[in-house]
Amino acid sequence: MHQPFILNKPVQIKYPILVSCPHVGTHFPKGLTEKFQTGHVEAPEDTDWHVHQLYNFSTGLGIPLLRSYYSRYVLDLNRPKTEEKLYQDGRVESGLFPTHTFSGKALYKNEQQIIGPEDKKDRLHNFYFPYHQQISKILMEMKNEFGVALLLEAHSIKSDAPFGEEGRLPHLILGNQEGVTCNPSLMGIAKTALEQNELGFKVVANHPFKGGFLTRKFGRPEASIHALQLEMCQDVYMNESDNSYSREKAQKIEGNLILMLENLGRKLLELGE
Repeated sequence: MHQPFILNKPVQIKYPILVSCPHVGTHFPKGLTEKFQTGHVEAPEDTDWHVHQLYNFSTGLGIPLLRSYYSRYVLDLNRPKTEEKLYQDGRVESGLFPTHTFSGKALYKNEQQIIGPEDKKDRLHNFYFPYHQQISKILMEMKNEFGVALLLEAHSIKSDAPFGEEGRLPHLILGNQEGVTCNPSLMGIAKTALEQNELGFKVVANHPFKGGFLTRKFGRPEASIHALQLEMCQDVYMNESDNSYSREKAQKIEGNLILMLENLGRKLLELGE
């Protein structure tokens, strides 16, 4: 079995930031592949396509990049292990162990193949805990060295997902649980950097997403560990029609992402003094 995550580390960490991409995985472990509908294995539609490729520059800035290897259909790393819902407003959510896509398509070939208690236990042990433990380890190492750390949760979503107004979502959505998971100054720095884009991308905070479980779990500003989520519409950096990466599009937002991370890094170094 492949390791459940891939960690790209810089030669030397310059800024105490960890970029996490928990929904980019597309693989399925042996023994599970045959249980899923073939189309979902070949092209898991709710994947955060190419997000790790978009943030590939981060190691050059001295910032590590962590990403999932397996599909969120195997287990969603960004959900509580208790299987509680993230939001209480009735919206459609993907569970810890998804059985359907966001669009309502069944993932498994039949109900008998939907996972039982032992299978859930195995998936938590093999995929969930290792990813969470790796985040915890890196953040604590950063805090010990710099006095502070930040988890940046990097996500993407189809622009026409049924959460937005007037048919599409804002281009860039920052989330910190209304100020709970990070110092307010960090949210301000991130938003300002993203708003400097030249294409008129709309940047909002905490609506309609406030940050997923990883943001909520690890964001503890009182303990000098901050967490911030950035949800990005996929048409900002890729072609939604065929899920292909667009280097031309990506380059137009990359400068803002670099500016965001560098400015966040500088502020964190100040906070850690």
